[in-house]
Amino acid sequence: MTQPPGTPDSDIDLGPAPTAHGLQTAGQIRDTVLAALAAGSVDEAASQIACSGAAVGDALLEVTGLAGPQREALAEAFFRARDFDRAAVAAQRVDDRAMAARLLEQGGQYGRAAALRESLGQRAEAADLHQRAGDHARAAQLFVHLGQLDRAAESLEQAGDAYGAGRLWARLRQLDRAIDVLQQVDSAGASFVPAVHLLGRILEFTGHPEAAAARYLEVVHARPLDATTVDIHERLLTLYVQANESAEARRMISRILRFEPQRAYPIRALGLLLGKGSTEATMRSAVTGESVPGPLSALPTSSGPARTVTAVHPVIDRLRRVPLLADLSLGELRRLHVAGSVLAFEPGQVLIEQGTPEPPVLVLLAGAVQVARVDDDGRETPLAELRYGAFVGEMSLLDEGPASARVRASAAGQAFRWPAERLRRLLHEDERTALRLLRVMSRALSVRLRETSRQVR
Repeated sequence: MTQPPGTPDSDIDLGPAPTAHGLQTAGQIRDTVLAALAAGSVDEAASQIACSGAAVGDALLEVTGLAGPQREALAEAFFRARDFDRAAVAAQRVDDRAMAARLLEQGGQYGRAAALRESLGQRAEAADLHQRAGDHARAAQLFVHLGQLDRAAESLEQAGDAYGAGRLWARLRQLDRAIDVLQQVDSAGASFVPAVHLLGRILEFTGHPEAAAARYLEVVHARPLDATTVDIHERLLTLYVQANESAEARRMISRILRFEPQRAYPIRALGLLLGKGSTEATMRSAVTGESVPGPLSALPTSSGPARTVTAVHPVIDRLRRVPLLADLSLGELRRLHVAGSVLAFEPGQVLIEQGTPEPPVLVLLAGAVQVARVDDDGRETPLAELRYGAFVGEMSLLDEGPASARVRASAAGQAFRWPAERLRRLLHEDERTALRLLRVMSRALSVRLRETSRQVR
């Protein structure tokens, strides 16, 4: 048909007219889907849903009056069409919360899936999902209930609760991690004083009284002496007494006894400083007026980088130097370090046995290993000899299958070892690191495949 002159877009050729199947109303397709479900053809219904636009899915969810079996079939059709969000809605309408949670997870709706898992009493699954959704604080609460304090501490670190994480690391006796996170507590926050108290105790216990005193002094200088800080003043007094800093000890005793005149430890400490035979008048005189200030020779007067205590992990630098890990940031390397441990091995030691479910992932830091297939009679067929920088076990991590070969040490050395479950959890929780690490493992498999192809030629 000829368009009148000046009609907008009159020069656009729309091509041949669509077939009857090319364009249909959402209502027509909805009715076709419902007819297929009524006939028991869930696959046909799923095909119709998959071929059509989102409006059809919305129209199907608006249908009322479906019998229970029909609603279940609709949820299944959405699932087979891989429309996981609408499948989850349909599953919830038939009160199948387990199915709805599973579908929401597949659709990336981790927060909603976590809430459903909690309602079903599935705390472990809910905690993992909260973690993936970024609700690290709730995940930590569930991990504590489950007794998984290490995971709770990691979640609290991600939630920004350094004090809570530090307390859990201390309970687990992982004192280096406790020290690291407690030193990150904001000095203006409500948890600063209890964090310093715990941090100081750990520093004293690990043989760093100077660093402990520096932390106590932060509180003494920044906060008033009251019921929340008096214990820290008393700990600092103890360190002064142990360091024979008599003048500073007297000054601290004076401050504490002015706040709480009958407090027992400062009185005992004063008696020790003044010696036997001290009269009440002498002791009273020692805590009135201004104490004579004196320089601190054994203990610091302030904190700072020079007094910050940190754990040193040389193995992180060894991981940094592995060529296949060259693209990972220092933060990502640190997270990988926390998730694994160093494994030393001797010649002949089996590091991974063929058929082992969920074998660990290894990266060789020194030495060599032989990869071999084992037949039913126990005979080995060597496949590869791997040395420094090679990955082992990454294929099972990717396909979640058992170990496809035996890995035996052919020379003494060391490897960094990640339990499969722990590494897989890290990949789920940190998608950015997961993408980088999967790229690393793909590269490792590619190198292995090229080497195998070269040997075959």
